[in-house]
Amino acid sequence: MKTISKILMLTPIYPVTGNESNSIPMIHYFTKEWVKLGYEVKVLLYPSNFPLIFYPIARLFRNIIETRTGITIRTYRIKRNKYTIDGIDVNCIPLSKNKPHGRYKRDLIEKVAAESIEWCESQGFKPDVIIGHWINPQMEIMNIMKNRWNVPTCLSLHDAAADFKSIYRDDYKKYLDNIDILGFRSKPIKERFFERFKVDKKWLYCFSGIPNDYITGNENKSMENITNFIYIGRLIARKFPAKIIEALASSEIKNWNICYIGEGNEEDKIKKTYKKYSDKGTLEMTGLIKRIKVREHLKKAQVFVMISKSETFGFVYIEAMGAGCITIASKGEGFDGIIEDGVNGFLCTAGDENELASIFNRIKSMSVEERELMSRRAVDTAKNMTENKVAKKYIDEISRLL
Repeated sequence: MKTISKILMLTPIYPVTGNESNSIPMIHYFTKEWVKLGYEVKVLLYPSNFPLIFYPIARLFRNIIETRTGITIRTYRIKRNKYTIDGIDVNCIPLSKNKPHGRYKRDLIEKVAAESIEWCESQGFKPDVIIGHWINPQMEIMNIMKNRWNVPTCLSLHDAAADFKSIYRDDYKKYLDNIDILGFRSKPIKERFFERFKVDKKWLYCFSGIPNDYITGNENKSMENITNFIYIGRLIARKFPAKIIEALASSEIKNWNICYIGEGNEEDKIKKTYKKYSDKGTLEMTGLIKRIKVREHLKKAQVFVMISKSETFGFVYIEAMGAGCITIASKGEGFDGIIEDGVNGFLCTAGDENELASIFNRIKSMSVEERELMSRRAVDTAKNMTENKVAKKYIDEISRLL
């Protein structure tokens, strides 16, 4: 086991002061908890900047792209910046390239790596481990840093690295061989990666967590008469939100209520679908609401449903389980492996309303005691996935594997 006190995080996504739309806090959830645990943490942020012509086009087609892919499109350039957030020094160094998903020029990578190393050394900071999230450009820069400092590296993947070879071509194996540990955001990502690359590597899971106060499942949620269903997320095609109504309408559940929290281009489809079945249940659509209101809705709900495809992880599943909801997620997607089908929730083929209807019938046929047991198991799962617990497990696993 390696003793770790200093952690260097490399990522293209992190909260950026003054740019709230790029402030996706996923990686910050880990780093801020590491600081609380006594680690010294620094972050090197490498966002992509594209030619100016890219941004008006991105603004024009943003809704279409985000609806089809679920990927958030940034419509502005990010400026260089150094700042501190929650005790963490962040150095934001944007990298320019001509098109999304392409490889950065080698001389740019070398220049940015040298600048990053100089920034660390100017503060007397030599990391005990370098952790990178996402492949490009983190993998190349990590390799340069490893050779400079002779320290181990962990690269955590948010997909199965299908673009490894297309980005790095013949160089991909050299970079991959030089990584000490691979992290995976879900069980399916890990399985698809090793099936594709056939490498022998140390690995770990790096699941996300929720704040402790999101665990609200101790209110003895009623599971006697299952009628209250909820969906929380973007209302986009790959999440199949209207399919939930189709499944409810064809199930044996009577007088149901389905609440949708979120917004997106599928709103009209949801309303049109509901019109066909308005005699079977009720529909509630809240739009975007504050987090505290979301939690109030979760307390009332009995079943949370989101059977999307291309779902890397999904904080909202943990939040729903923490509220004691019987939770239904997608097979082979980001939450498969955390939910055990029939034990602490259910798994359904993405977008399959017939299979979903059969799951609803299965829930209805369960005894009250069986439903309450599943609810308690969901809460127990969420209790082990709070921000502090998953962050501690992440860094402890790295230390153990090294």
